[in-house]
Amino acid sequence: MNHAASVIFECDPRQVQGRTIQEVIRHPELQEPCTKPWPGRGRGKRRVSTRRKKEFLMGMPPFLRDGEGNRVGVLVVLNDITRLRKLEKHPQGLRANVSHEIRTPITAIKGFVETLRTAPCKPSGRERFLGIIQNHVLRLEALVRIF
Repeated sequence: MNHAASVIFECDPRQVQGRTIQEVIRHPELQEPCTKPWPGRGRGKRRVSTRRKKEFLMGMPPFLRDGEGNRVGVLVVLNDITRLRKLEKHPQGLRANVSHEIRTPITAIKGFVETLRTAPCKPSGRERFLGIIQNHVLRLEALVRIF
């Protein structure tokens, strides 16, 4: 078990070393494909939810085998899709919020740039407008980093 999996399943990887998945993870959706043949093993994916309301996409390559072909383990790949699933459930609201959050600074930037280009302005007013423009640009950068 690597560190990321130990965080997901809230356990110390040193304490679970050498133990079976049934002993460590009390989660039938994860246990079953690790112990029994799984149709499409290595190609398929399965969605799994945990008790902490996290959702993962689980991929399972073929069983791990030793040099003599004996099955010695399994590699489970979990991708956290919790946030993505939440966004999928509310696409209209998300779209409206993102649209509003982006339009507001763009409108302000356009207005202040137009004012600076067309209206005579004292140096102190010009610096104030440039400061406002810079703040809105930083706001847009922060929004882009989120997505």
